[in-house]
Amino acid sequence: MDETNDMNDEASLPPAGWYPDENAGMQRYWDGAEWTDQVAPPIGAAPGGPPAPGAPAVPAGAGLDATDPKLIATMTHVLGIFFSFVPALIVYLVKSDDPFIRHHAAQALNLEITLWIAWIITVALFFVLIGFLIAPFLLIGGIVLHVLPAMRANKGEYYNIPLTIPIIK
Repeated sequence: MDETNDMNDEASLPPAGWYPDENAGMQRYWDGAEWTDQVAPPIGAAPGGPPAPGAPAVPAGAGLDATDPKLIATMTHVLGIFFSFVPALIVYLVKSDDPFIRHHAAQALNLEITLWIAWIITVALFFVLIGFLIAPFLLIGGIVLHVLPAMRANKGEYYNIPLTIPIIK
């Protein structure tokens, strides 16, 4: 009796093939018995092109790799814009085993040390009004000197930041 029910259940299952998966915005492969992990772009999406409207920009299961040296080095520089020397110091102390990450963390630390020295001098020069002229250039220059090495790190290139005091190697 159970064998008859199993046969009826298998006969009522759809055939193997690709079916839309609304939850993932993709197509998922049905092997005739169960859903597999194989996914494909939605029907109508151009191969290699952007996903069809309504499909997620990043396919299910894809994401940032937190162990990628390029990502860590890039974020070290970008976060330096907002948090000064703290991200570079943490990365330098924690991820010093990777030479690429260590290089970029050291460069970011050297930049921050140089910027701190420049800001101390600029604040002292506020009293003779020259500091007010220097501060905007220092602010913009500091941001640019964070973005340039971040772009190079994202490409996987070593980069020495110009105009910095090379204290940490």
